[in-house]
Amino acid sequence: MQKRVALRMLIAVVVLLVVVAPASAHVSWCSSDPVVVLPDGSVLNVIVEAPIENIGSHVVVGMVAQRGAQLTEVIHGDLVLHPMFTAGLNNPSFLVVAQPVGNFPLRVTVLRDNVVAQVKEGTPGNAVTMWLQF
Repeated sequence: MQKRVALRMLIAVVVLLVVVAPASAHVSWCSSDPVVVLPDGSVLNVIVEAPIENIGSHVVVGMVAQRGAQLTEVIHGDLVLHPMFTAGLNNPSFLVVAQPVGNFPLRVTVLRDNVVAQVKEGTPGNAVTMWLQF
Protein backbone atom coordinates (compact mmCIF):
# COMPACT_ATOMS: atom_id res chain seq x y z
CA MET A 1 0.00 0.00 0.00
CA GLN A 2 2.78 2.45 0.91
CA LYS A 3 4.63 1.64 -2.32
CA ARG A 4 1.52 2.43 -4.34
CA VAL A 5 1.06 5.80 -2.59
CA ALA A 6 4.73 6.65 -3.08
CA LEU A 7 4.53 5.74 -6.77
CA ARG A 8 1.43 7.91 -7.24
CA MET A 9 3.18 10.82 -5.52
CA LEU A 10 6.23 10.38 -7.73
CA ILE A 11 4.09 10.30 -10.88
CA ALA A 12 2.20 13.40 -9.74
CA VAL A 13 5.46 15.29 -9.15
CA VAL A 14 6.84 14.29 -12.57
CA VAL A 15 3.62 15.32 -14.32
CA LEU A 16 3.62 18.64 -12.45
CA LEU A 17 7.23 19.32 -13.44
CA VAL A 18 6.52 18.57 -17.10
CA VAL A 19 3.41 20.78 -17.14
CA VAL A 20 4.96 23.69 -15.20
CA ALA A 21 8.46 23.64 -16.72
CA PRO A 22 8.86 26.50 -19.22
CA ALA A 23 9.66 25.64 -22.80
CA SER A 24 12.88 27.19 -23.98
CA ALA A 25 15.04 26.98 -27.06
CA HIS A 26 18.60 25.84 -26.53
CA VAL A 27 21.20 28.16 -28.02
CA SER A 28 24.81 27.07 -28.45
CA TRP A 29 27.27 29.93 -28.14
CA CYS A 30 30.74 30.66 -29.50
CA SER A 31 32.99 33.14 -27.70
CA SER A 32 36.16 35.22 -27.37
CA ASP A 33 37.57 36.81 -24.23
CA PRO A 34 39.44 40.06 -23.51
CA VAL A 35 41.28 40.04 -20.17
CA VAL A 36 41.73 43.21 -18.08
CA VAL A 37 43.82 43.55 -14.92
CA LEU A 38 42.59 46.22 -12.49
CA PRO A 39 44.95 48.33 -10.35
CA ASP A 40 44.14 46.20 -7.27
CA GLY A 41 45.30 43.07 -9.15
CA SER A 42 41.81 41.70 -9.84
CA VAL A 43 41.44 40.02 -13.21
CA LEU A 44 38.36 40.69 -15.34
CA ASN A 45 37.43 38.30 -18.13
CA VAL A 46 34.95 39.81 -20.57
CA ILE A 47 33.40 36.81 -22.31
CA VAL A 48 31.64 37.88 -25.50
CA GLU A 49 29.39 35.22 -27.02
CA ALA A 50 27.22 34.88 -30.11
CA PRO A 51 25.07 32.00 -31.36
CA ILE A 52 27.22 29.22 -32.84
CA GLU A 53 26.05 29.94 -36.40
CA ASN A 54 27.94 33.27 -36.12
CA ILE A 55 31.42 31.72 -35.85
CA GLY A 56 33.93 34.12 -37.39
CA SER A 57 31.65 37.13 -36.96
CA HIS A 58 33.11 40.47 -35.92
CA VAL A 59 32.30 42.23 -32.66
CA VAL A 60 33.54 45.64 -31.53
CA VAL A 61 34.15 45.65 -27.78
CA GLY A 62 34.70 48.96 -25.99
CA MET A 63 35.94 48.80 -22.41
CA VAL A 64 36.57 51.68 -20.02
CA ALA A 65 38.26 50.97 -16.69
CA GLN A 66 39.76 52.94 -13.86
CA ARG A 67 43.18 54.54 -14.21
CA GLY A 68 46.01 52.04 -13.93
CA ALA A 69 44.04 49.12 -15.40
CA GLN A 70 45.55 47.22 -18.33
CA LEU A 71 44.17 45.13 -21.17
CA THR A 72 46.59 42.21 -20.86
CA GLU A 73 45.39 39.87 -23.59
CA VAL A 74 42.56 38.91 -25.90
CA ILE A 75 41.90 35.18 -25.88
CA HIS A 76 40.86 34.53 -29.45
CA GLY A 77 38.05 32.08 -29.84
CA ASP A 78 35.30 31.73 -32.40
CA LEU A 79 34.55 35.47 -32.75
CA VAL A 80 36.78 38.16 -34.24
CA LEU A 81 36.98 40.85 -31.56
CA HIS A 82 37.98 44.44 -32.17
CA PRO A 83 38.81 45.64 -28.64
CA MET A 84 39.03 49.31 -27.77
CA PHE A 85 40.36 49.88 -24.25
CA THR A 86 40.70 53.04 -22.17
CA ALA A 87 41.89 53.31 -18.57
CA GLY A 88 40.72 56.74 -17.50
CA LEU A 89 38.03 56.49 -14.84
CA ASN A 90 38.73 57.98 -11.43
CA ASN A 91 36.57 55.46 -9.57
CA PRO A 92 36.52 51.66 -9.43
CA SER A 93 34.03 51.20 -12.27
CA PHE A 94 34.10 49.21 -15.49
CA LEU A 95 32.10 49.82 -18.65
CA VAL A 96 31.68 47.31 -21.46
CA VAL A 97 29.91 48.02 -24.74
CA ALA A 98 29.85 45.08 -27.17
CA GLN A 99 28.44 45.79 -30.65
CA PRO A 100 27.93 42.99 -33.18
CA VAL A 101 28.93 43.76 -36.77
CA GLY A 102 25.82 42.17 -38.21
CA ASN A 103 22.34 41.20 -37.16
CA PHE A 104 22.97 38.65 -34.42
CA PRO A 105 22.55 38.75 -30.62
CA LEU A 106 25.36 38.86 -28.10
CA ARG A 107 25.69 37.66 -24.54
CA VAL A 108 28.37 39.28 -22.40
CA THR A 109 29.61 37.79 -19.13
CA VAL A 110 32.09 39.60 -16.90
CA LEU A 111 34.03 37.46 -14.46
CA ARG A 112 36.08 39.05 -11.69
CA ASP A 113 38.72 36.64 -10.41
CA ASN A 114 36.75 33.77 -12.01
CA VAL A 115 33.49 34.70 -10.24
CA VAL A 116 30.54 35.92 -12.31
CA ALA A 117 30.07 39.64 -11.71
CA GLN A 118 27.36 40.25 -14.32
CA VAL A 119 25.70 38.63 -17.36
CA LYS A 120 23.65 40.43 -19.99
CA GLU A 121 22.10 39.22 -23.22
CA GLY A 122 21.16 41.52 -26.08
CA THR A 123 18.91 41.46 -29.10
CA PRO A 124 20.03 40.88 -32.71
CA GLY A 125 22.09 43.74 -34.11
CA ASN A 126 22.08 45.79 -30.90
CA ALA A 127 24.88 46.59 -28.49
CA VAL A 128 25.11 45.11 -25.01
CA THR A 129 26.09 47.74 -22.41
CA MET A 130 27.18 46.94 -18.86
CA TRP A 131 28.32 49.19 -15.99
CA LEU A 132 30.00 47.47 -13.07
CA GLN A 133 30.99 49.04 -9.77
CA PHE A 134 33.74 47.44 -7.71
